[in-house]
Parts: sequence; structure tokens; C-alpha cells
Amino acid sequence: MEVECSTYEYGFPLSTLFIGPLGWKAILGMHHAIAAYAGQGNNVIVDYIAYQQSWLKELAGTLKDFKVYFVGVNLPLEILEERELTRGTSPVGHARSHYYTVHPQTGYDLLLDTSKLSALECAQAIKTLIEAEISPQAFKKLS
Repeated sequence: MEVECSTYEYGFPLSTLFIGPLGWKAILGMHHAIAAYAGQGNNVIVDYIAYQQSWLKELAGTLKDFKVYFVGVNLPLEILEERELTRGTSPVGHARSHYYTVHPQTGYDLLLDTSKLSALECAQAIKTLIEAEISPQAFKKLS
């Protein structure tokens, strides 16, 4: 995987991730590892940034036999960039580079705004969704 940090948008740096054939193999391996965990009866929570929409389609196909709640996490770009700087774990501009492209057109079963909700409130919203026994639909639309 390669990161390019030389692009600018409206005066802000962008860090764009590029993957080659080995990166794609890693993504496929991760998808199948998730399915393997679920296949053994484990409940699985995956923190996933869909840099390419094709990754989501492939993941949805891999998990088609499982009950999957697709939960989106979002917040205003300005707050995300503040968090990016505070954490210092990503190159500056990484969040901006994919902010408008990682969310699917098909939507989510639940969308959470972490600028308004605490981690505990987000967890409670997810728990409430699952306990309501509503059949998840968003991931099925992807596959």
C-alpha cells in the first residue's frame, strides 16, 4: 500500500491511499477472515473504511450468508480533522481524502454522528437496533 501526500484541496493537504495487487489480496484475506470468525458462531464488530466502493460489494458478497447490521459512523469534516491532528496516527489530510467517498449510496441500517453522541450512546443505539430484531437490509443491498 502506498500513501501520496502531495495533493491539495482548497489549500488543505490530502493523503490518498493506493493499493496494488498485494493490497487487494490483503483486503480479500481480511474479508474472508471476518467470515471465518462469524462462521464459527462469533459476533463480530468490524471498524472498516471503504476506500473503494468495490471493497464493500466484495465484503457484502463474502458475508451474504450472515446477519449483518451495517452501521455508519459520521461527523462534520472539521471535527474529524481536529481528531486526526490530535491522534497523530494518520498523515495530515488522510481523513479529508476519503470523507466524501467512503459512505455507500445504499445507506445504512443505522447512522451515528459521533460529534453528537458519546461512545456509550453509540453502543446503546446499536444494542437497541439489534434487540429490536429488525431484519438488517443495508448490507444486502450492496451484494
